[in-house]
Amino acid sequence: MQFVIFNDEGFCLESDDTILVLTHSKQSLFEKFTFLESHKDLYSGMPLGEKHKFPCINLSNESGTLYFDFILERIEYNNELATMWVLQDLTTHYLYLVNIQQERNENAISGEFLEMRQRAFNIERNLLRFQNEELNKIQKFKTKFYAQLSHELRTPLNSISGLSVLINEETSEEKRKDYLYALKATSKHLLSVINDVIDLSKIEEGKVSLHPQDTDLYDLINEVMASFQFKIEEKGLYIKFIHTKDFPRYAYLDPIKLRQILYNLIGNSVKFTTQGGVVIKTSVETSDVHEERLKITVLDTGIGVPSDKIERIFNPYEQGAAKVSSLYGGSGLGLSIVKQLCEVLNGTIDFKSIEGKGSIIDVYLPYVKSIEKPVEPMNTVQNARTQTVKSVIIADDDEISRKVLTVFLDKWDIKVEPVSNGKELIKKIELSSFDLIIMDYYMPEMDGLETVYYLNSMVEYTNIPIFMLTGDTSDETKKQFKTAGVTRVLNKPVIPD
Repeated sequence: MQFVIFNDEGFCLESDDTILVLTHSKQSLFEKFTFLESHKDLYSGMPLGEKHKFPCINLSNESGTLYFDFILERIEYNNELATMWVLQDLTTHYLYLVNIQQERNENAISGEFLEMRQRAFNIERNLLRFQNEELNKIQKFKTKFYAQLSHELRTPLNSISGLSVLINEETSEEKRKDYLYALKATSKHLLSVINDVIDLSKIEEGKVSLHPQDTDLYDLINEVMASFQFKIEEKGLYIKFIHTKDFPRYAYLDPIKLRQILYNLIGNSVKFTTQGGVVIKTSVETSDVHEERLKITVLDTGIGVPSDKIERIFNPYEQGAAKVSSLYGGSGLGLSIVKQLCEVLNGTIDFKSIEGKGSIIDVYLPYVKSIEKPVEPMNTVQNARTQTVKSVIIADDDEISRKVLTVFLDKWDIKVEPVSNGKELIKKIELSSFDLIIMDYYMPEMDGLETVYYLNSMVEYTNIPIFMLTGDTSDETKKQFKTAGVTRVLNKPVIPD
């Protein structure tokens, strides 16, 4: 510890010089120590006996940096006011504290680093768990999707199989015509099911496309009913179509989506009804916003749904009871699809049921009235006849597809040369001339697109129109065909009416 007394000008009056030698200094302490100089206005104003403490002040000398606690006190020295400066050397103490703090900081940093590592580990573990959960969800989705696909495809396929048996065994020409009509309606629906299954992901993403057109509602409903004729007769049920006078025959809407809705609803009613039957009632109702809507009601005398299950009936993969799937089959997706399709069409659906007595489902759909009967567009292959087509070469690796197209074209007195792939087509076309080329997209050895590129590279074949058969209806594929030089795309199945 050292005591120093200095006047208001900063000159040393007395010092014991235990730490700093200041007794014979001719220099003002204010010039030598910036700390004292920065507080010089304080000293003259301090009353006698006032004391101020300043901890941990560092001063540098020849031996290095020292750390002090300062005390400044106003005193009387030789009958004059002066300031006493007390220096407490706490260098060892402060260095010890600095070392402790440094160790603490290092420990804290080390602890924080360990904590960060632990957090990183936890994040990685949670991410791995999340990935596993997502993989499980994807796997479950795939399983459910394939179950849905099987359900949606097997139902019309079952009808087609049954109708084929009836047609083969039936001797009455009138009944055979009825069965053929039902077979055609079911085949038409099967195509719409395939299209809708492909569109399921688009429905979820809100990207499903609508194709409204003038539609004969009576024919559409009768066609859907006819596709269940085999099942109705097999189970001894009845099916009726009742419509009010104001229900329009023709409307401008999307017939494919409406057919899918009706097929699912009527299919469910037929499946879950063992006695009685199914009734389809149609009318026109006005909504709360004074908008006319089609009301289509499907009611049945089936097993019904327990009251505690009704709220969940539109959830994917839900059925009225656990035993329903094992007794009646199906994946519980039909009503979920119907609800989504109704929403796509800006419509609503309402479900009422009494267990053991039956169910009533009301569908409300906005529509635009259509006055005239819709005109069926002429098939693309038929159009080809009007362009003096006398000879056609068909390339398709499926033998039945080749036979069907050959029979259709034979009826129009068009000479047909069938081949199974692009290479055979090129060999034939080098030997004979043809007015039209029809080929499948997917073929072995040389597919449709490769064949088109080859033909367009040869000047003598560039004027022959090329029709491409495909089940791939994506915009990307159509653009690829157009760029390659395909004249027209024929979506499978091609059935000239």
